Amino acid sequence: MESRIIRSLLALALLTGASTIAMADIKLKVKTGLAGRTTESTTYIKGRRQRASQNFGGAIEMVTITQCDLKRTVQINDSAKTYMVTLMGEGSSEAASDRQPQRETQPTHTRKGGIITYTSTMTDTGERKKLFGFTARRIKTSVSAESSPDACNQTKMKMETDGWYIDLEFSFNCDLDRPMVPQMGPRSKPECQDEIRFRRSGTAKLGYPVMVTTTIYTDSGQTSSFSTEVVELETATLDQALFEIPAGYTEAKSYQELMGIPSMDSMRRGRVPDRMPDAPVPAAGAKRSGGIRVGVVSINNKSDRSPSLGSLKNELIGGISDSNVDAVALDSQSQADIEAEARRKECDYILYTDIASLKTSGSKVGGLLGRATGVGGLKEKFEARLEFKLFPVGGRSPQLSQSATAKEEGSEDVSLSSAANQEARAVVSEVRKRR
Repeated sequence: MESRIIRSLLALALLTGASTIAMADIKLKVKTGLAGRTTESTTYIKGRRQRASQNFGGAIEMVTITQCDLKRTVQINDSAKTYMVTLMGEGSSEAASDRQPQRETQPTHTRKGGIITYTSTMTDTGERKKLFGFTARRIKTSVSAESSPDACNQTKMKMETDGWYIDLEFSFNCDLDRPMVPQMGPRSKPECQDEIRFRRSGTAKLGYPVMVTTTIYTDSGQTSSFSTEVVELETATLDQALFEIPAGYTEAKSYQELMGIPSMDSMRRGRVPDRMPDAPVPAAGAKRSGGIRVGVVSINNKSDRSPSLGSLKNELIGGISDSNVDAVALDSQSQADIEAEARRKECDYILYTDIASLKTSGSKVGGLLGRATGVGGLKEKFEARLEFKLFPVGGRSPQLSQSATAKEEGSEDVSLSSAANQEARAVVSEVRKRR
């Protein structure tokens, strides 16, 4: 889920810093730090279009093209030669509810709630320095939301940002022809309406964020921080083809189709695509005398997220490898090929794993906060559930069929890692019982 947060942060930053004055095409490289992890992405801007590419743990590079002129975004997977189109305003429960007419089951009368006060402070420190040929100014912002005791929606949250901003002018700007609504805390209850008040102080000018650190505080006493930094910025004449759907690519109707990943059942029946994205994994060495070896099949993702499947596979291999039990990667795709590879690598067992679900829960911070500070973020917990089956080589029935669930803060990768460790322990315990 980390890859999702980063994409949201970059999109918010770019939209916040956008100007209405056109200039040359722009190429940016941005480094994002979150939960102790660092990710780099590349963004190209040409007129009212933007192309952002990001590598997920070395497993696959995903490209997102934002076409403001067509009011849509296009996600592209070059490995599978697939793409998926999302119209702006779609793809979220908030947007969907905005488009749906009021149903008869909704309350016809509402009661008055309390007051939710949004307070923002913006301070120019007066500090200046040269960045990418521009004079950057250091701006500190603080944005908070707090509800009165009688408010329908209780929220208390604060976000502080310390950043450097420049006057970067370009014409990329997606006007969705509808007002931006602050989203901070729980969604509004239809039967109760709170009064929203805004308090602002400071007249500092933001601009385009080139180096920003943000810290979020919740009423539970928890904090989280993330940072974004532009590491390269240059002007160039960019090919229009970079901002179009590549010829010959297939339109996907779901994230699983986009990623070119089959279900575990179809893998066992041998129905798989020509390509399957994954990260490189360690090569198999000689099997220890008297040891037990587990072959780990490439992870199948059933969720609508894009985690690093190769990293998760490596996590499983490392977790299973212990004393007289080790694990090796199986790279084949059809059932017959998987069995043959397992025998070549002297495996006793074959492990199939599905990412059954990836969920997020917690308080969102965006809208007003993102616009006031130049970035946006999430304070969330991430829940991952893995389903796995362990087959003896040559066996038709699973010797072990279980699931592992983990709920962690930080990122979806952290929760997946925790679930993978549970799976590894279960597998090791099972194979040892059989010896």
